[in-house]
Amino acid sequence: MKNKLNTYLWLSIPIAILVGITAWVGIFQDDFYRDAQSMIDQAKGQDPVNLLLIVPLLLISAYFARKNSISARALWAGTLVYIAYTYVVFCFSVHFNSLFLAYIAILSLSLLALLGGMLSMDLEGIQESFHNRRYRGISIFLLVTAAMFYFLWLGEVIPALRNGSVPAGVEQNGLLTSPVHVLDLGFLLPSLIYAAIILWRRSPFGYLLTGVLLTFELEMGVALVAMAAVMTNQGYPDTLPQMIFFSTLTVVSLALLTYYLLQPGKTPAKA
Repeated sequence: MKNKLNTYLWLSIPIAILVGITAWVGIFQDDFYRDAQSMIDQAKGQDPVNLLLIVPLLLISAYFARKNSISARALWAGTLVYIAYTYVVFCFSVHFNSLFLAYIAILSLSLLALLGGMLSMDLEGIQESFHNRRYRGISIFLLVTAAMFYFLWLGEVIPALRNGSVPAGVEQNGLLTSPVHVLDLGFLLPSLIYAAIILWRRSPFGYLLTGVLLTFELEMGVALVAMAAVMTNQGYPDTLPQMIFFSTLTVVSLALLTYYLLQPGKTPAKA
């Protein structure tokens, strides 16, 4: 029902406020983070992205999603995926601080809004809007992206398992395990593969999931570029190639998302 979807869209306001507060504190309160220096430098890159990009985009997309814009709903849901992903990492990687409960609240609210909102989408209406368009290039991009990150993360994990050691990034950041490894290998990369397959088959859910994941990839790409830029400025080795790689991925994601969004803009909420 439309009213049910609107309920989840209204959750964007407290989520945006909490994300804005946590980002503001991270940016402007000196010595707030008590983590390994590499983690602090990554936060210095991501917090401005959260404040200046993610918060406005969440609110703007929620506003237009209330007007039944398919594009806005995909952007809104994809932004919630980014927020949930980010704050899983904050909850399990960042040393305990005064914003710990805020991190949990953001994670809980974003997951509630995401799951409720996705279940309230009208897949039949979405299929009617997309059925005359082909997105096989996007399917291939999703598969290639998944393959690249499988190669990247397994290239860290498998040698460590063979040697009875710990992946370098985990050790460098002072972590027990990497939440990024868990989220990507366990959830995100399988979702990219699944989305690529069902989009190729022109499934209604494939159209929706593709927009969500492209939005996530774009936003996370911007955040990763910002993190790499800060770390390059701080003199970390081998971060410039990372910045170039993530910049390329971000530009391609933006181009494909723009193409995806060029479709009829409205559909009724699920009855």
